[in-house]
Amino acid sequence: MKKILFIAAVAFLGITSSFAQEGMDKLPANVQELIKTNYANLQIKKIKVDEGDMDERYKVKFENGTQLDFNSMGEINEIDGEERIPDALIPQKIKNYLATKYKGEYATEWEYENNVHEVELSNGTELEFTDKGEILERKE
Repeated sequence: MKKILFIAAVAFLGITSSFAQEGMDKLPANVQELIKTNYANLQIKKIKVDEGDMDERYKVKFENGTQLDFNSMGEINEIDGEERIPDALIPQKIKNYLATKYKGEYATEWEYENNVHEVELSNGTELEFTDKGEILERKE
């Protein structure tokens, strides 16, 4: 009986996983690569393609609540969640600033709009940076 339940559970998980992952083919290759490289350990909950929105054309939501938004060219423009954003997705000058000024904290949210990077840290601090990594605003 235990063996049957185990097989049923594995089959269910496989079906659920493939259902969530099946929308990957709707995403541009660069979006798929970013997900495979930086979020391979997370299960995709939902993929949304919005043909009418040039700024947020593709949305990917993971089971842990993290959401990624991409523009029509497949460039990431927002990461929203509670988990640590992979370092590879944060511009180097901003990473350097955070490492110097906010040791022990990490970025949980990031948005790029109108040439401004907005970053929220694990302690709730919100920061804004120019494209050159210069600090514009700090809300603690």
